[in-house]
Amino acid sequence: MVAHCLCVVLAIYLFSHFWGIGAQDSGPYRVILESIRDCTDKGTGEMSITSSSRTDESGKMYHTGDLNMPYGLKDNNFKAEGDASIWKGGEWKPIGLVWKLGFPKACSSIKSMVPTWFDILKAAGVENLGCMIPQGKYHFVDYHVGSMDKVNSLKYGKYRIRLSFTRQGKKIGCISYFAQAVPK
Repeated sequence: MVAHCLCVVLAIYLFSHFWGIGAQDSGPYRVILESIRDCTDKGTGEMSITSSSRTDESGKMYHTGDLNMPYGLKDNNFKAEGDASIWKGGEWKPIGLVWKLGFPKACSSIKSMVPTWFDILKAAGVENLGCMIPQGKYHFVDYHVGSMDKVNSLKYGKYRIRLSFTRQGKKIGCISYFAQAVPK
């Protein structure tokens, strides 16, 4: 769910900058979230997402879809970890050695490091965004990623952020975010 927050933007910036993996230029940017979908390797697929997008007359992209959370979202019911890649030379290249942030307390860790992930739940009408989100299927409508320009400069290019979820040692889902950093 996201992969589109301060920590993701900062991680993309730092790793792409220091390891020289990136597009031709960097500078002031805006992020365009192109799609949200299950990863190719989604484990059992118990946690899953489907999404379609539309662009309005001003060029803003909105996403509508369904998020299936069979275990809800609490700190102790599963673990999550993330990784980031950039599209270069016709393939996804990991950013940095391996950007994997473990989230042992899935809900509160994701909430503090990837707060915009919860915007999908807001778009689905969830009112209490504390870390006791009940299990269910959530339908979100017109989810839009707002400004993510917390870092002044970012390498331009296509990025993929993945959040993988494990429960009792088995992968129950993986959600990918595909975005572009483009000049402002």
